[in-house]
Amino acid sequence: MVKENGLVLLALVGVIVEEPCRPEMNEAVRDCKNARVDVKLFTGDDVSTAIHIARECGILTDPYQEGEVINGEEFRSYTLKERVQKVDKIRVMASSSPDDKLLMVKTLKEKDNIVAVCGNSKNDVLPMVEADVGIYMGTEGTDVGKKISNFVILDDNFAAVADVLKSSICIYNNIQKFIQFQLTLNLAVLDIVFMSAVFKGEIPFNSAHVLWLNLVISTLAALALATEKPTKEPIKRQHLGRKEPLISNVMWRNLLGQVVYQIVVVFTLMFKAKSILGVDDSEGEIFFLKRNALIFNAFMLCQVFNLFNARNLESIKKVFKGIHRDITFLLIIVITICLQLVFVELFLHNHDYAIKRLKLKQWGICFGVALIS
Repeated sequence: MVKENGLVLLALVGVIVEEPCRPEMNEAVRDCKNARVDVKLFTGDDVSTAIHIARECGILTDPYQEGEVINGEEFRSYTLKERVQKVDKIRVMASSSPDDKLLMVKTLKEKDNIVAVCGNSKNDVLPMVEADVGIYMGTEGTDVGKKISNFVILDDNFAAVADVLKSSICIYNNIQKFIQFQLTLNLAVLDIVFMSAVFKGEIPFNSAHVLWLNLVISTLAALALATEKPTKEPIKRQHLGRKEPLISNVMWRNLLGQVVYQIVVVFTLMFKAKSILGVDDSEGEIFFLKRNALIFNAFMLCQVFNLFNARNLESIKKVFKGIHRDITFLLIIVITICLQLVFVELFLHNHDYAIKRLKLKQWGICFGVALIS
């Protein structure tokens, strides 16, 4: 895989094809291109054979543009400056030796790209070692190639590379989803505790509340977001450079928006608790117990429904896309809500934990503000 300014290239090396291209190969190449992965074919075959195979597999369009096909000898004859200028346009390199492939990898890395090399013979060992990611295809051949590679695809089918790519993107996105969700929770708690202490002189959360949030929400959120599987839909991915931060600008937008909303919810409930609960300060400690119960419950449910927001990092319009297929996610949402009901109504309604049972209307308010998120 090669990545430059968001462009990703997947280099397929050492492929000598004497039979028709597999039907799934064309779809795999198309999937890679959808994921901003540009497939290059390097082979020891002559130019005409390489062009024929590249067209069959969808690597070359018909007619292809000038500079997309080259042979190894011509590439070697270029100066370093010429190689750097022309390397991105090259799609097929025919009659190439192991040294040519190695030179291609070095040239791509010279431009600060991320390079992945697929190979199936001992001639591909040096390019795979030089590349950022080495993928060995097939069970035959040298054991050295299998040992030095990062992935081994046993069936020698390039279509499996697209599956590996799809799974890798899914895992990376799942990690980002959980990070966004976890940062939202922690930043909201920190801001609420600090601001309530400064402006109100009291804190609506105690240690039991924070512990419950981290034990239940963090654990179940990890299961809900980090276990999402790749779909059968075509891979689509935004450009992502080598130095791109794990927390993107879109993620910061999402989590800061949620933090602000949750702070507004907590302080609105804190200052409007008398009218919502139908009590006044004359009830003394009972009022504060009921108010804290209301605030904690609303805040907890905001985290539950924020899990839906974390399902899609790019578009808030697609947070429910495919939700009917994600049974694990829906089951975890139901379990979390049930645990919260049990926690509030049965276990922590005594004075030690500053919790009081809530009425049905108050539960409705908590669910209402949580759903808005």
